[in-house]
Amino acid sequence: TLGRQGRMPRRAIDLCRVLSSCLGPEFSRPLETRHQRARVRMVLPEKPVLVQGSDTHLARAVTNLVLNALEATSGLGEVVVRVVERELESSLTGYETVDAGHYAVITVSDMGHGMAPEDLVRVFEPFFTKKRTGERSGSGLGLAIVHGVVKEHHGFVDVQSRLGVGTTFTLYLPLTQEPVQSELPRPDA
Repeated sequence: TLGRQGRMPRRAIDLCRVLSSCLGPEFSRPLETRHQRARVRMVLPEKPVLVQGSDTHLARAVTNLVLNALEATSGLGEVVVRVVERELESSLTGYETVDAGHYAVITVSDMGHGMAPEDLVRVFEPFFTKKRTGERSGSGLGLAIVHGVVKEHHGFVDVQSRLGVGTTFTLYLPLTQEPVQSELPRPDA
């Protein structure tokens, strides 16, 4: 994903459908088998939220964020994934400056251990990790991939975190007015 930037196929997709699919039962079932007591709650609008993008890449970015949030909560609590439409009249300054515009906004929030300010500024660097060797993951590529996917979608990222309180990642993706293209059925192998 990082190495192939600029070659991602994009089409009009419904972000709510993508997230419902990637965070559905197939995602939750393996977590339950690991006795994870943290819960993933999705708050999605009733109407479609359309962006121009790759459903596969966006699903990967969001599942990376959710898995990190679950690890940060140490298996307890709740991770909330929320999608809203938001109009920014002027630019918004956070981790990076978000240009004015009309966006689909995805937030992934946890009530985990949070991040120290010195780690927060490096969180999207490839290979940056605070996880010990041998933990379930920890290559330092997950958040770099999230950042790369958002940039490929001409979007912006913000992250807010406080030690002992939790972390919220916010992804801003430009909305599109293009109609969703129906996916052609794949032939049987």
